[in-house]
Amino acid sequence: MTQPFWAPEYDVTADEARDLIASQFPALQPHSVEPFGSGMDNVAYLVNATYVFRFPRRAIVVPLLETEARALPLIASQLPTPIPVPRFVGEPQGNYPWIFAGYEMLPGIPACTAVLSGEQRAGLAASLGTFLRALHAIDPAVAAAYLPRDNIGRFDHAKRMPLSEERFSHLEATGYITDAAPFLDFLRRHPPGELEPRAIVHGDLYARHV
Repeated sequence: MTQPFWAPEYDVTADEARDLIASQFPALQPHSVEPFGSGMDNVAYLVNATYVFRFPRRAIVVPLLETEARALPLIASQLPTPIPVPRFVGEPQGNYPWIFAGYEMLPGIPACTAVLSGEQRAGLAASLGTFLRALHAIDPAVAAAYLPRDNIGRFDHAKRMPLSEERFSHLEATGYITDAAPFLDFLRRHPPGELEPRAIVHGDLYARHV
């Protein structure tokens, strides 16, 4: 039976994580390594109740982690809110085939798990807007050597227009907008061309990442 594309190719256990960290970062002397979370791409462990170490579960994720390890330290100081910055970057060792990274744990919970009042949501929206405005204001040349361009075709009109038509039609059918035609006409008249990098963007901003 064919495995789904999101199936892990290698899952690091807590004992393996402890051994890798102790071998490559002996100053940490990990006395506690606890499961912190896992997703399609990574498994994470909380080390000494202070650091979160992420280990890729699939090879396709490794270049993303490499980009993160290089780019985030370059932009962190220009943002109004702390972001995870890799303090430790480990190498393949033994049976484990890829790099891994450790970050100082930041306090908080994912937005998708929070039960918020309308007033609290408004406050969160303001804070998120302030953060994104600061992110988009950073000169992209700061990290251009490490950050990818539009490598998933966000500006590919032939690819995105059918999806836009489908989604705007759904919004119209469900009553969220009264008429999809003006939005779609605008998109048809203004197909994006090849753009120079103008801003650094998150690229995968949704509730689990806030």
